[in-house]
Amino acid sequence: MAAADKPHGLREDPPMKEQRSGAAEDSALTVIYDGQCNLCLASVDRLGRLGSRAELKFVPLQNLDRLQGRAAERLLDIDAEALRDRMHVVDGAGRLYAGSDAVVRILRTVPGFGPAGWLYRLPGMSRLGDRIYRYIAKRRYDWFGKADEACSPDGCRIPPEDRTDKTL
Repeated sequence: MAAADKPHGLREDPPMKEQRSGAAEDSALTVIYDGQCNLCLASVDRLGRLGSRAELKFVPLQNLDRLQGRAAERLLDIDAEALRDRMHVVDGAGRLYAGSDAVVRILRTVPGFGPAGWLYRLPGMSRLGDRIYRYIAKRRYDWFGKADEACSPDGCRIPPEDRTDKTL
């Protein structure tokens, strides 16, 4: 994706097709997501049920003050608006992925979803993925709603019955 397509001057690591998967990269992924987005919360729950070859650490952007280590260092230069606009993933090697790149990076670690990584490498698919991601992300609250305002970065007063939180 061209630099002009990146909102708020967000600079990311090379596109996924240029990166090789290694043990350090796959050992752990830190996933930064919007903890007030019902679509995002449902996706975190689903990923937890599907399992992953990597250790997935889910961190709502509302709890970034609790984040430490390499992931925290990588996110320092990203402004708050850019963090709200797109999900971000930092792999074990410290590489940063955002938007559709982040989604595909996670899917590559989920059994049965590996072909998504190969499909994403086809010419034009990265750009198409970015457009679809931005389209959905802009409408996520309208389509899926916003998490109850009774929830804060410290948790919810009454947690949903079917949700086990695996976040910081």
